Amino acid sequence: MTGWRLGYGVMRPISQTSSRACDQFHFLHGDLQQMAGIEAVRGDQSEPEKMRQEFQRRRDVFVKG
Repeated sequence: MTGWRLGYGVMRPISQTSSRACDQFHFLHGDLQQMAGIEAVRGDQSEPEKMRQEFQRRRDVFVKG
């Protein structure tokens, strides 16, 4: 999922311009991207945890130095 942009927003359209903007945001993400996002959140988290630990190790080395 690195580099993919997937999110949500909630807003009440306050003008015709914001209403048009909302219409565009609703169509930016396809079904495949949404399903991959769900799997990324619900799936196995062992690899992200390994990455987090490695980044923590690097941070600690940098701060100590």
